[in-house]
Amino acid sequence: MSGKKRLPKSWRLDDFLEMEFGKLTPIVEGLMHRGDRVVISAQAKAGKTTFLHNLVRCLADGGKFLGRWEATPARGTVALIDTEMDPRRLQD
Repeated sequence: MSGKKRLPKSWRLDDFLEMEFGKLTPIVEGLMHRGDRVVISAQAKAGKTTFLHNLVRCLADGGKFLGRWEATPARGTVALIDTEMDPRRLQD
């Protein structure tokens, strides 16, 4: 591409409300569905990295996210790109 940015797809509201997208598939029950985009924002040292690593573990293995919400393991690969943590800390 020549550096031009494309606008996201748009619809008229009446057309959008008529569309059928299919059922939402929960990944973390009550919090997150397949296809969602999630932003984690908090002050420094609030536990964002720990929160994210717990989520990645649940997406890889299933189980309860933060001991509360049932997580469905991903059907494919779970990838984490962490430019902050030392690999030894990530492994731990």
